Amino acid sequence: MIEIKTIEELEAERERQREAWIKGGNNPSNFMLNLTDADLSDANLKGADLTNANLTNANLRGADLEGANLIAADLSYCHFSFANLKKATLCNCDLRLVNRISSAYLMYSIKSGAVITPSQETALRITFGIRGSKFMAGFIVKELEA
Repeated sequence: MIEIKTIEELEAERERQREAWIKGGNNPSNFMLNLTDADLSDANLKGADLTNANLTNANLRGADLEGANLIAADLSYCHFSFANLKKATLCNCDLRLVNRISSAYLMYSIKSGAVITPSQETALRITFGIRGSKFMAGFIVKELEA
């Protein structure tokens, strides 16, 4: 299992995977970081670039992702309990299979095109109370397809 706690460790893992990708004869421009099942709990990843990264089932509990770029990242079954996503960019992310999204700190995050379920919307509105309407701007609410 991959364990990452710092930006430096993240970048070292990215470079390791990128080199293996290229050695395998793959086009470098098609490379995407794979952090499936990774442990990033309590990691300091402020400002990290996780664009298009596969974070399926990753543990981000308590991670500091303030200002991180998560554009089009695969966050299926991610664990976000108590993660700091302040000012993080979640554009075009499907958050419908994210675990505990309502306990993550999402204030001031950029959510244009981020997809959530109706039950996640309800939980987020309860969490953010009166600020909920402004906070919810940018989210697309959509049921999971069967």
